[in-house]
Amino acid sequence: LVGSEMCIRDSNTSDIIVYPNPINNENHVQIITGNVSIKKVDLLLTSALGKVLVSKNVNLKYGKTTLDVSNLTSGVYILQVRSIEGQSNFKILKK
Repeated sequence: LVGSEMCIRDSNTSDIIVYPNPINNENHVQIITGNVSIKKVDLLLTSALGKVLVSKNVNLKYGKTTLDVSNLTSGVYILQVRSIEGQSNFKILKK
């Protein structure tokens, strides 16, 4: 499944994609917005139990950024991506 198939939309941020998802042996996931005018996003990565693992504000380059997932163990995570356009929550599966 890719990005939008594992996404719960909370606003009009339908252009955001998280790839790859599920994560196999990759050390990073890409967060891609369809709107290059968005310059910053807030990222919040939590475990399935709600424990905050990553919370940061990142600058986008050409509407893209990456998130290091090398330290994650196998399981389900929630990635919240917030921008000026709204918010999307992605269920991330690390195999």
